[in-house]
Amino acid sequence: MNYDEFVRTVQAQSDLQTESAVAAAAESILSVLGERLSHGQAEDLAAGLPDNLAAAVTQSDGNADEFDADEFIERVRRREEEHAELDGNDAATHVRSVLVGLTESTDDDRWDDTLAQLPEDFQRLYEA
Repeated sequence: MNYDEFVRTVQAQSDLQTESAVAAAAESILSVLGERLSHGQAEDLAAGLPDNLAAAVTQSDGNADEFDADEFIERVRRREEEHAELDGNDAATHVRSVLVGLTESTDDDRWDDTLAQLPEDFQRLYEA
């Protein structure tokens, strides 16, 4: 994944104007995504991410928590409130922009394997 392209894609899809805001949102979203994935899939996804994003997706204990798309957004919102430059009220927009960025810049097989571990209601998070 080309980090600069990822940042540009996320910025084009959201209100995140700075690279640091994109990084903070991406870290929040990837850490929650990592909670939803098995350890092996989180490691596989991390292998396709730039180093500065890879650690976020592998922070969880490796036991995939089962939660739906609404809970995903709520967990992201709580994480984003910890960042001064992010507004947790925009979490759904940030989730969509980061997931679109991942969809466009992650190897198709790696992304398909990630999606296979998520419930169908997650599709609405990144599709128009």
